[in-house]
Amino acid sequence: MQKIRNILKKILKYRSTTLVMDVSDSIFYIAFLLILAIAFTVRTFSARYGIFIDEFDPYFQYYATKIVIDGIMDNGLQGILAFFYHNIDLTWYPYGVDMGQRYYPGVPYIGAFTYLVLNVLGLNVSLYSVAVYLPIIFGIFSTILVYKIAYIISESKYIGLFSALFYTLAPSVILRSDLGWYDTDGLGMPFLLLSIYLFIKSLESSRPYNKAIYAFIGGVSAGILGATWGIHQYIYILIALFAILVVILDIEIPNFEVTYFPFVTASFVILSSIPVIRYSYIFGVPALIQYLAITLLLLRNYSDLSTFTKYISRIFGIGGFLGVLALIFISLIPDLGLPSRQIIVLLPFMREAFVVATTVQEQLRATYFTYFRDLHILTPFVVGGFYITIKRWRSPKYLLLLLLVLTSLYASSTFVRLTIVFNAFAIILSALAFFQITTFFVNRINAEKTQFRMYTFSFILIFIVLSTSLVYIFSIQPLSRTTVALISHGTQFTASPISYDWLQALEWIKNNVGDDEVIASWWDYGYWISFIAGKKSLADNGTLNSTRIQELAEMFMSTDEQISLESLREMNASYILVYLGVVPLNQDNLDIIFFAGTGEDGKFVAIAKIAGVNRSILLNEDDPDSPRLTDVFWDTFLGRLIPYEFQGKQNVGAFTIDVYRYSPKYPEIGDENSENSPLVLVFRSSDPAPGEVVIYKINYNYNEDSG
Repeated sequence: MQKIRNILKKILKYRSTTLVMDVSDSIFYIAFLLILAIAFTVRTFSARYGIFIDEFDPYFQYYATKIVIDGIMDNGLQGILAFFYHNIDLTWYPYGVDMGQRYYPGVPYIGAFTYLVLNVLGLNVSLYSVAVYLPIIFGIFSTILVYKIAYIISESKYIGLFSALFYTLAPSVILRSDLGWYDTDGLGMPFLLLSIYLFIKSLESSRPYNKAIYAFIGGVSAGILGATWGIHQYIYILIALFAILVVILDIEIPNFEVTYFPFVTASFVILSSIPVIRYSYIFGVPALIQYLAITLLLLRNYSDLSTFTKYISRIFGIGGFLGVLALIFISLIPDLGLPSRQIIVLLPFMREAFVVATTVQEQLRATYFTYFRDLHILTPFVVGGFYITIKRWRSPKYLLLLLLVLTSLYASSTFVRLTIVFNAFAIILSALAFFQITTFFVNRINAEKTQFRMYTFSFILIFIVLSTSLVYIFSIQPLSRTTVALISHGTQFTASPISYDWLQALEWIKNNVGDDEVIASWWDYGYWISFIAGKKSLADNGTLNSTRIQELAEMFMSTDEQISLESLREMNASYILVYLGVVPLNQDNLDIIFFAGTGEDGKFVAIAKIAGVNRSILLNEDDPDSPRLTDVFWDTFLGRLIPYEFQGKQNVGAFTIDVYRYSPKYPEIGDENSENSPLVLVFRSSDPAPGEVVIYKINYNYNEDSG
């Protein structure tokens, strides 16, 4: 009888333990699925404004994807390389652009492949739908990969879960993976994360065959990243730096060469075959660092480096100095040099040498607010996680995490767009600390109640997921870009009215501008003019020709109208477009406005910098009683193109703002004096919401004496 009782007790104990594990696992999976659902939800907020491809660059990617698909449809497999042979004649008139030589092919081919596969499977989706929704899918995939990286490093699925939750809610991450963000970082980020995950997976594997397979696939992923996004050199250099540290710090990794060489070889073969990258992986800075890493690995295998590693500080000092010299030298050689963006990231002190790059918003320096916006209350946990990671630096995966955090912090501090990379790894640090603190308190409360502790932690987990998500959705969410740039360009928050000025303008351009006519504008709007309206532009968002951009800047900033007109004539421009961030003071009188600074009314500072004009002569920054814009500004050609004049100052709440009245300097279409004017105002968007597009027809044959 006693034996039967003992057996029953064992069965009940087993079932109890199994039930606890099943419930705990169930709650974990529910929480994980909830995170993925949240990731999808927050990335579709902008659908309330309509289903649009968002911002500027994604319209080029959409255009390029159509070129790939049309090539395949028209010529079968022979047309698969259409991207590399296509010349874009709509932009950078009259030169055009050889697309395959100047742009990354990754996004167009990923989009084309997705579209073709879905249609072969019988899902008759449009290419536009693929471009709109694919970034969301890749954003969710990135969330899963952050979980996998955190899990393989920490060996805790809960740390992985916290990392995924924090990552998917970071504003900068959402900005680059939401509805319509069909661009390089949105589709490239998963490949960066996948390559890192597989590299760590290879490091952790005990079987050489598995190590090689994981490393090779990781290298392929890094290669696809290189075909997709300009950050490809980061992962290539990172792996080389990791190998150098492994040798110098004498980190023991069994069969490390079996991980390193397949990864580097696979990525090198793909990267070196991409035309836009040219020879930088053979002769450039990435190659030099890689050669150093390979040399050290070979020396470690065939000689004693103990004496060598005693002089670590000297090695780093001399190596860093030589690296800087090499980078400066290579940057001066056009065929082997790095793009200006990458030089700025590596050498911040050379920023002012590339004026155009430093005026682009996404290429500015990151500020404390940038990091705090993304990390918010996680900031102290990042510091705690950093401390935990330092304590474990002898572990290869924690050493790699340290290297990832420090290098991505350095890169993002000089190039704000790269905060999406830093956030992925900083958030893993925060999850490490957050988990340590949470489990410490749970264990203290339930020190001897194992079963209750498991339930408690699981329910705490689900509570954190729900509460964090609700707080984000109802309070933090407006910080992200939830307005569609095309229909609300210049507005920042969901409370702003939707503006249809650009839709009106592009529709007018499409119907009224001839195919052989050229539109002059600041480069910001080139992609829209060329790839939505389908008309020729002088410059676009690729900023490929800094000389042309400087010519446009000098044209806008000239105080001699004839010089500006002659510059436009040389560029064969037929129209000139200006976008203004006007905001009506009230809906009863739309001709009384103030400037929000989101159009050329704010961008003129960057335009002046490129043109070599001191901003101090354009702005009254020291005298609050004077108009903000000086008479010198209004005497520039850009000032003449802005159809408003200063009316006075007005108190609005706690602020005193400059108020302007509609007063065009050039005649409007239909005016009897239009034939005697160099410019005629032929279009002015009519939407009363913030923003206004103004287009002038250029009349080179006007009677100057009559004018």
